[in-house]
Amino acid sequence: MTRQSSRGSRSAGFTLIEVLVAFAVLGLVLAALLQVFSAELKQHHIVANYATATALAESKLSEFGISDPVQVGEIRGDFDGEFRWQMNVEPYAGSDEAVAREQSVRLYHIVLKVAWDAADNERSVALETLRLFRVE
Repeated sequence: MTRQSSRGSRSAGFTLIEVLVAFAVLGLVLAALLQVFSAELKQHHIVANYATATALAESKLSEFGISDPVQVGEIRGDFDGEFRWQMNVEPYAGSDEAVAREQSVRLYHIVLKVAWDAADNERSVALETLRLFRVE
């Protein structure tokens, strides 16, 4: 008859301390991974809002002066309540007035800012351009 020693049977399994330490390490690793994924999700949301704001600003600039006459000054509005826009339109200071009268066109300096409220503060995108419009 063979007899197993008590030492041989002890090494066959894990002790309660070893299991608790393994669970603690697993918990720390999972907490770190959750924090990384949470930060990535927040960054994705910020980048998505910047992309949306830029697309809205480009759209607003492309339609400006087509359906409505060019209006000098500040114009404001919003897109579906989440994004707000502000457009400043003024005649470009470097343009030649004599050429503008002769050609019936005028160069305008346009700055369009699209803003939205984020969790930590207000964020915004600003586009600036020069546009040539016919003067009637």
